[in-house]
Amino acid sequence: MAHNHGGHWDPNSVGNYNQSPPPAVSHQAHGGAYTPGSSVVSYQNQPYTHPYQQAVSPSTSPLSAQSTGYQQPMPLAHPQTQNSMQYHQQQMAYNGQQGVVYQQGSSSGQQDGAMQDKSVIAPVTTTTTPLTTSSSPIEKEVAEKEFPIKLKGSKHFFEPRSVYRWRNPTLYQRPGYNYTGSELKMRHRDYAGRVSFKSRSDRYLHHYDGYLRNMYVACTDDIYEGPGTTTWKRTYVRKVAPLKVRIATWIIDFSYDPKSWEDWGIMILRTFPAALGMALVFWDGKPTVIKRNLCYAPVLYKYHGDAKVWSNLLENRKGLSLMARNNQIYRMLRPRYLCFLREAFNDENRGVDVRSVAEWENSDGQDINLAYLFVAYSTEHFSHSSEQDMVALHHIAETACRAAKLPAYWIACSCMRDENELESDVYRISDVLRGADRMVIAVGRGKGSKPGPSGKANTESLLREWGSRMWTFPEVLLSPGRTISVYTRDGNLQSPLVVAKNQFAALVWTYMDSDTARHLIDHYLGSINLSRLEQAVLALKCLYSRHTTEYLPGDQAYALMGLLRLRPQVDRTDTAFQAFSRLSLANDSDGLLERYICTLPRDKDQPWFNMDDAYESSLWDITPYCQVAGIADNDTIIIDGARGISIRWKTFYPVYWSTGPSWKRYLSALAIEWSGIFFIIAIALIASGASANSSTTTTSYGYDGTAYTTTTTTAGTGVGTAMIIPGVIFLLLFLWIWMVTPNLVRVIYGGKFADTQAEMFGFEGHLNAPTIERAIFGGNFGRFAWSTNGSPLSRSIVNDNGERVGIDPYKDPEVRMKVEAAKQARPGDMRIFTLVDTYNMELTLFEAVRPPATLMFCASEGGMQRAIGCSYEWETQTMYRETVLRMPTTALNRMGRVPRFQLDNNVQLIDPKRDALYNFDADAQKAINNEKAWKQTPDYFKHVRISATALIKMTMHARSGGNLEVMGLMQGYTHQDTFIVTDAFRLPVEGTETRVNAQGEANEYLIEYLELCRAQGRHENVVGWYHSHPGYGCWLSGIDVDTESMQQKWQDPFLAVVIDPDRTINSGKVDIGAFRTYPDDHQAGNGTVTSDGFQAVPLAKAAEFGAHASRYYSLEVSHFKSSLDSHLLELLWHKYWVQTLSQNPLITNRDYGNKQMLDLSSKIKEATTGITRSRAAQGMMGTSTKSSDKAVDKLAKEANLIASKEMSGLVANQVKASVFNDLGSKEDPAS
Repeated sequence: MAHNHGGHWDPNSVGNYNQSPPPAVSHQAHGGAYTPGSSVVSYQNQPYTHPYQQAVSPSTSPLSAQSTGYQQPMPLAHPQTQNSMQYHQQQMAYNGQQGVVYQQGSSSGQQDGAMQDKSVIAPVTTTTTPLTTSSSPIEKEVAEKEFPIKLKGSKHFFEPRSVYRWRNPTLYQRPGYNYTGSELKMRHRDYAGRVSFKSRSDRYLHHYDGYLRNMYVACTDDIYEGPGTTTWKRTYVRKVAPLKVRIATWIIDFSYDPKSWEDWGIMILRTFPAALGMALVFWDGKPTVIKRNLCYAPVLYKYHGDAKVWSNLLENRKGLSLMARNNQIYRMLRPRYLCFLREAFNDENRGVDVRSVAEWENSDGQDINLAYLFVAYSTEHFSHSSEQDMVALHHIAETACRAAKLPAYWIACSCMRDENELESDVYRISDVLRGADRMVIAVGRGKGSKPGPSGKANTESLLREWGSRMWTFPEVLLSPGRTISVYTRDGNLQSPLVVAKNQFAALVWTYMDSDTARHLIDHYLGSINLSRLEQAVLALKCLYSRHTTEYLPGDQAYALMGLLRLRPQVDRTDTAFQAFSRLSLANDSDGLLERYICTLPRDKDQPWFNMDDAYESSLWDITPYCQVAGIADNDTIIIDGARGISIRWKTFYPVYWSTGPSWKRYLSALAIEWSGIFFIIAIALIASGASANSSTTTTSYGYDGTAYTTTTTTAGTGVGTAMIIPGVIFLLLFLWIWMVTPNLVRVIYGGKFADTQAEMFGFEGHLNAPTIERAIFGGNFGRFAWSTNGSPLSRSIVNDNGERVGIDPYKDPEVRMKVEAAKQARPGDMRIFTLVDTYNMELTLFEAVRPPATLMFCASEGGMQRAIGCSYEWETQTMYRETVLRMPTTALNRMGRVPRFQLDNNVQLIDPKRDALYNFDADAQKAINNEKAWKQTPDYFKHVRISATALIKMTMHARSGGNLEVMGLMQGYTHQDTFIVTDAFRLPVEGTETRVNAQGEANEYLIEYLELCRAQGRHENVVGWYHSHPGYGCWLSGIDVDTESMQQKWQDPFLAVVIDPDRTINSGKVDIGAFRTYPDDHQAGNGTVTSDGFQAVPLAKAAEFGAHASRYYSLEVSHFKSSLDSHLLELLWHKYWVQTLSQNPLITNRDYGNKQMLDLSSKIKEATTGITRSRAAQGMMGTSTKSSDKAVDKLAKEANLIASKEMSGLVANQVKASVFNDLGSKEDPAS
């Protein structure tokens, strides 16, 4: 691509336009060594006829401009693509607060209906409108009250996918998706330096000992019972509060109206069994274990890697420091070369001389101030490979320079002559421009421009094309003066268009980013003063919204480099993000990178250079207290100075809490605990006393056998009465406690915590606040509150007292739809998670692709702390940014610092619809092979799905063989009636034009290749073989049928694939066929190959084609791409799409067309001979001539087929010539 940046064209060597053009050089776009000569002078007043100018892509908005490799986000109000997926939404009135109207949906007018795409959902800003209402305070309280949801808990034991183990959690579900190569052991080194080898799976660093542990994520009951679609293990939300507390709060947790006599009756009835239960579990009370001095769980992490570039010079690898941090050698005080005018003070063009500035200063420039003109242009208008364009360009430049009364001008095509310094000079053009006296713009006529009455409209159109290129943007900003003159080729050079710089954005960048660009222009004009941070952010956004032909991945950063003071060494291996990061580190950019990592993208596919924040904050609103220490590979950075906490995902646990010393709570607790004992004592005393006071009748017998009765009555003032009185007192005490127990429970467990264990719990899904509080603390006392603005899903209202309070986000229909949709999420989709902060007693609902294992506090903004939720890729010790939350500042009191950690902004995820086909299940394949369903049905297999990787490898291999057949094998597996081909590899075989033979060397290669695949975690089996039929179609010959039959006998299921590389090139799509043979004893018809053996197959193969069609059948072939395949193909398309325009089918397919014509000629001769003979026989026998007519029809079809292909190539050529200004249809004037 260096040819886009320079040239060596010398106009002094030009005699006339009929000479042969100079040889093409490799430097063409931004500079070169073109030397203008006297030939320029003789045409100073003639308009120049220009050759074809390639069209410039239309201007695009910065919102739609995307860098290579990023998918364009969906437009606003884009409809949901999965129309078949509907979610029944229960009618739920918004009862968060009477007297308040809540704005539902987003600003785009979204209603509670069909789910929209997540990329268009913006944070909803709640608005409050007071209403007049006649509701009583009691009715308001009843309407506001929420009630806990009954959790299933241990009932999940009967769930089919539940797995039992002895450790916590005892019940869990295995992951629904496994990583490729999960059998491999990966190395990990923890914070203590301990090295371990683990299989690839989702893991986290345990906060207690720093060991790697398997990731278990608790979820709600409906998600646990739903499909298993995660890469981590799942468990369910449990109630962990002490049993004694749960029994006590059971009395009041149900109540709808505490002032209702009916509810009080229910509470009183519950009091007695509750009191007995509390007496039986007296040992199980409030948690008393204090962990970590009541602080959050720490992040036990240490980065052991090395950065590509460290912020400190001494930390860089030896030999890299100078290149990495030398910021001064890239500044030029003056140009290297200039085009000096001959007879500088003559108004007529006399030609120019390209001279070294150093040489000029030593000879003619002593005691003379160097003043020169900067000429800006675009290679879209003036091609460096066109001599005529160069002559026209220098004619404009010389005319402008003489009009400006300057002795010299600088122009990229001639003043960047040193090829060794060309790359450096490209990024130092800004220094040349800063030293210029003024700047002019030269434009040429494009394909779509039509001259107006005075040529002005044409100039403006061409100027917009010029302004759409990336490298022209800094030229406008840095140009000296307050106006810019625009000279148009073939226009009136004596009267150029003069554009005021402060009007340039409105005139040229109207349809791009005129507002943003105007701010930068005003800054460089001095009318406004942007901060360094604002300047960098706005300039980067404008640069990425313009077109450029990529020379290096970091071109936009290097263009931005020209606007800044310090410039790091250009590193060709840098990605775009790395180049920008190094530029940010080299300059005082007010912590741009540190601020950027604390922003939350509006969409997960938002590119890094778009620094818009989902919280609607600007970068300058964020104040970081961490620091970027280095730049590492794979677009990662090293962060130091952050604070961090670990999130506990697997289960809740009883956290310590304290309400402070209180005699009232102490006596209330004793009363409830002993109320059951009081009742037992009362019953015992009263019963004993009553028994003692009762009358006794005794029957006795005399000596003579005569019976007599004696009745004795105990006095009421005896021992019995003494026992009854205390019993009645205990009974009355029990009844009093029974009556006031609901209030006593509120006294004991209600009120604000004086101290609590700081813990950050998390679970997947949504539960209301009462359910969460009951699960952790045993009851619903209203301590937990929803975050008012902790995430884009947070919702809040202003109550009647003017207080901002958080509400359950699920009450918003927009959030409710997201929660319901997330229950069916698959890997790569957004999921809903809930964070439970026991220190701030706050709940936060948020979206993320994966559950973040840690929260890294890195900055403050708007009175809150920006916390980066990071998942952990332990294989590379990388923290991936999953989300950014806003947390209360008080949380900093209970956490510590985190050592340096490696942060990545973009996690590489699997696409379930694409990448699921790459998942190989050995057990499932073994079961399929044991079942052998294809034995019962000869044509059992119907479909073949081939990956893009395998298809490209097979096609390239077939094409490389030329006229010889080639052969290879395919890897994959079977699923129902479908072959899944995931990969392919070639075999070292001997091929001829008719057959291919595999020898012993191929077998050895096959064994070694498969062993290497197993070692790399690729366990797919060989499912078939492929070979090529160059030029004669996709079908099986007799040898092919025998080979496939033998393979099916010994290692079925097996597949045969045939590729025709010649027809692939000719048609522009892969010509491929897949086949399987029938068993030997199978009785088939005429087979599924329906060709007549003449039209589609060359004459040499026609006899064999169709002879074995009854022995095999074809399968339907389709293709699939993984997410990585799509990304790579997109990159290739962006890089090579121009070649598809330059290709001519008439030339590309010339060899194939010649073969087709020769084969048609042979068929005509054979048909002529056959017809002659048949007519002679028919004349003797008097039979019909239908066979002759059929042969003629075949020839006509064959000829029409060839003619249609040639016509398609001719039409394509004419269309391109018409679209691109008849390129190729006219003789080049320079030739």
